[in-house]
Amino acid sequence: MRVAVLCGPSLRAMYVANVLCARLPVVRIVRETGREWSWPALRRALRPGALWARARRALRRSRCRFDERNYYFADQPARFDAAELVRECAHINDPAVAADLRACAADAVAVFGTSLIRNPDLLNLAPDRMLNLHGGISPDYRGADSTFWALLAHDFTRIGCTIHRIDRHIDHGDLIAHVHPHVRPGLTEEELFSAAVRDAAPVFAEAFVRLAAGDVLGRPQPPGGRLFLVRDRRSRHDRELRDQYRRGNFPPVELPPRAVWFAAPPPAPAALTAPFAATPRRRLDPVRRKA
Repeated sequence: MRVAVLCGPSLRAMYVANVLCARLPVVRIVRETGREWSWPALRRALRPGALWARARRALRRSRCRFDERNYYFADQPARFDAAELVRECAHINDPAVAADLRACAADAVAVFGTSLIRNPDLLNLAPDRMLNLHGGISPDYRGADSTFWALLAHDFTRIGCTIHRIDRHIDHGDLIAHVHPHVRPGLTEEELFSAAVRDAAPVFAEAFVRLAAGDVLGRPQPPGGRLFLVRDRRSRHDRELRDQYRRGNFPPVELPPRAVWFAAPPPAPAALTAPFAATPRRRLDPVRRKA
């Protein structure tokens, strides 16, 4: 197995890439530093609603006191452990990215923190071994700010990360694993999200090891859930969650860290033909009573 890592520009993406390099035969790290622009995308980005959403996001980040660098790297320098493998690109759908991975003979792809992959050449490079680490529990919380929405809904058992196969939709492919962090009162959105990413990174690596060993993993996502976009998070939502924390003892539960794997469902049994057709089963009384 030869693994390529596609990651975004954040420090947590760098941390995940380092964990994968320590546990897998990584042959390339591609770091996306910008985004893909087109005239339709530019028109959408300049809409008043989109501009306000980005302004609110920037304001939240400026107010956040969480030290991401210290959380993931402590007193170590924040850098790639295998810097010689790193290539930067403006956007992940650049045709040069797929060409570079083919030149490296990569047959497995790990994705975290990039924009949506749309390039067919990249999607078809390793369809069964192209996995994404999503910072939420799919299908219930797909898209952006998944930990925030789970906290706002008091859906504490669905705080965590999802490892899934990649298809053409957002956080939609077959489920490989759910990873849940330790949830306890007083932990903020940023702390819970970062703990989920930290706990999910070694499970992400383990998923590739298990697939290479022949384990049959992956289960289609059940219908339902919701896709959250950046613009869906409004100021009133932030105020509501802040009020919950000000009242104290929030989240009001303590849940242990855990990982849930999804094996492929067994094939449906073939229908039997006469004369070996199954007969109706007798319904049994589950309680045996004394005479």
